[in-house]
Amino acid sequence: MSWSEIYGHHWPKDFFQKVLRTRRVAHAYLFSGPPRVGKRTFALELAKTLCCLTPHDGESCGQCKSCRLFATQSHPDLVMLSPSSDTIKIDQVREFTRNLNLKKSISEFKVGILVGVERLTEEASNCLLKTVEEPPSGTVLILTTSRLYSVSSTILSRVQLLESVPLSGEEVKRYLVEKEHLKEEEAQHIAFLATGSIGRALEIWRGKENPLRKVLDFWKSLKEKRCITSFGPWFETMELHEMVHFLSLLESYLRDVLLGMAMGRKNEELFFQREWLEDALEDAKILNPALVTRVIRLIEELVEDLSLYVQSDVALIDFLGKVRGEMNHAMGSRNTI
Repeated sequence: MSWSEIYGHHWPKDFFQKVLRTRRVAHAYLFSGPPRVGKRTFALELAKTLCCLTPHDGESCGQCKSCRLFATQSHPDLVMLSPSSDTIKIDQVREFTRNLNLKKSISEFKVGILVGVERLTEEASNCLLKTVEEPPSGTVLILTTSRLYSVSSTILSRVQLLESVPLSGEEVKRYLVEKEHLKEEEAQHIAFLATGSIGRALEIWRGKENPLRKVLDFWKSLKEKRCITSFGPWFETMELHEMVHFLSLLESYLRDVLLGMAMGRKNEELFFQREWLEDALEDAKILNPALVTRVIRLIEELVEDLSLYVQSDVALIDFLGKVRGEMNHAMGSRNTI
């Protein structure tokens, strides 16, 4: 892989190509960005280029002994800590830092990559801080996080922060076409649902994630009038752009419900998503058009509030309360909601 094969991340790529040309490398970097946008992949490409024995113009050569070892994931000067558990404990950090202190084998730099720095326990964070403050000579630390607000302020003050943004839909689509050989139409559909994440796009394609079903399940929970506080898990792991996208899908579903009320099965090609056609037609039979219209308006108001950086948890609770009120009102005035 080379920088040209990294999808998105345009600003970080330009930044590091300049850094690598001059060899003015900082001792510690922190990549922050939404989940599954390729932060780990980017960190590995940076490490590969730092360790390359014959780099050219900010790029790894792909041919030297170091690059070949990276290709087989067996480079002695790369130390990885990427656990699958929810927390990173002090013993794991101790082993990580101990390996960083070993003598370099073949490269100019020893590179340590720690994925998910926000998962460090307090003890593990303090242990890592010593290495961040005084790394071994020739060592570069590359940390990643999807929750910048959860990272220790002392670590934040000692690293160079770079933020990744979600990929464009076109970039995700291009990846699916070029790397996974999907047809253009299928790739475009998946890219739309993936909210700028190649990782999520792959999960949707492989059937491990279904955003449309998630929207329908959320709407079903709303109709069942569950306790407002029970909706926290739906949104607590979402980035702002993911939340807006989720709400936009819900709005699109409700517009399909209105379409079903007006047309039934006529002109099915006009429905936004064929996957939820049966659900939309079923809701069209039992829901009150005025209620659906009012909920759509509330969604639009919520999205506008979120775009103005109104505190998301407060805005969501207000939205859920208003929707509940609309549903209670509809139940009181008609036999259908």
